[in-house]
Amino acid sequence: MNRRAAALAGRWPRTGAPTRQRRAGQRSRWVLSEQQILWLCLAHIPIAYLDKVSAALSTLHVAAVLGLSMVAVVRSRRPAVAVAAIGYICGAEVLWRGTGAHSFWETGKYSSLLIAALVVVVASRSWKGAQMTGGVYALLMLPSITILPYFDRSEVAFNISGPIALGGLTLVFSGITLSLGELRTALATTLAPIVGLVALAASSTFAVADPTELVAGGKATTAGIGPNQVSAILGLGMLACLALGLLVRRRLTRVSLGVFALWLSAQALLSLSRGGFWGALGAIVGGAFFLLRDRRRRGQLIVGVVLVGTLFQFLVFPAIDSFTGGIVSARFSDAHSTGRIDIARADLEIFQENPAFGIGPGQSYKEHARTFRASSAHTEYSRLLSEHGSFGLAALVLMVLMSLTAIAKCRSDFERACTIAFLLWAGLFMGHSAMRLAAPAFMFALAATRLDPQSVRLWRPAPLSRRVSRKRAPVLQTSARVSSVG
Repeated sequence: MNRRAAALAGRWPRTGAPTRQRRAGQRSRWVLSEQQILWLCLAHIPIAYLDKVSAALSTLHVAAVLGLSMVAVVRSRRPAVAVAAIGYICGAEVLWRGTGAHSFWETGKYSSLLIAALVVVVASRSWKGAQMTGGVYALLMLPSITILPYFDRSEVAFNISGPIALGGLTLVFSGITLSLGELRTALATTLAPIVGLVALAASSTFAVADPTELVAGGKATTAGIGPNQVSAILGLGMLACLALGLLVRRRLTRVSLGVFALWLSAQALLSLSRGGFWGALGAIVGGAFFLLRDRRRRGQLIVGVVLVGTLFQFLVFPAIDSFTGGIVSARFSDAHSTGRIDIARADLEIFQENPAFGIGPGQSYKEHARTFRASSAHTEYSRLLSEHGSFGLAALVLMVLMSLTAIAKCRSDFERACTIAFLLWAGLFMGHSAMRLAAPAFMFALAATRLDPQSVRLWRPAPLSRRVSRKRAPVLQTSARVSSVG
């Protein structure tokens, strides 16, 4: 069989049992093409404005996403569809909260768990090899509820829904194997609503009368939404853009993703909340360190990082700093923890006094006045100790174990780089914003998924020059047909 016939055979596999080409990430109706990714991101700019105009439309957006997600998972019976749906929900959570959608505050976490549960029910044949550690982690959050002096549902949900989502999603995701096309689709659905959010934030920034009077903690540059959460989710968008840039081949798509990354980073700086920007940068640097070992992607990574980094350093950052009269540079050069270290110190004192069960979910709020002021926990690691005691300590041990297990299952440098980047982003988020959003639970769980080694092996990155493309056109074309990710 000649090369063209082999390529055609890979493009249209025979019916019956799944073939190697299908497992390698062959394009399907559930995998987005590069063109569809760009249109999806751009379409969410008007969608975000409609959500902002009317809380009813924002509520309809929530209901439509949840309904369509469940229908898609049930009809497709593909775990990858659930991963993409959960990614979208986590990316849209801040948008929904900020536009006044009439839904539970923790809708992102509840709906993520619901969709993950559907995977176990309707796609059990594709869900194999799950690690039970995540389920044990979630169960460790429950014993401390028994010592509460009173039961406040909203307070308990606010504090333990995040850890339970992290454990539950990790339990389900650890039994899922994704092709590169399915991973790309999950990252794209996560990014799309974040692009809509950054458009809202940008429009509110241009409406500021005097940018030189911006203050940390203000909402003028975040569309009236809490700056900590907006900055954190914009950082996730930065990470998603750069990861997607390694999974696309068209130059237009790569350039568009670079523009999105610069836009997101600029708005994260304007939020004057440092955690989102530094968290994304830490995750990107950590993942890039391991990706440099991948010979096929090393050149693409270096070119992308140099171009985006140069534009940011010499164009974006100076323009933003000038726009704000030096406020951004002063804010991001300040190493003060804004009370987080003091809160963590109070948590450790509480743990020493209550080592068995802690003091219960949400009860550390007033106790933080010992060293700072009455405030919700900002560091998940110390909160686990103060509110859950020895069970929280066991949960921390399991979190480390789950992270090491996720790294150990990697079969390629690319998979290892993605896993490290996702774990770092989730870990840094929990270090400065606890579990305020569902996003860290999703990214931690996404690191636990496995990448199909056949898909990774057959994928060929885009050539760095047209000369290389013409020289190796037959090989690249064959690989693209057989192992296309959409």
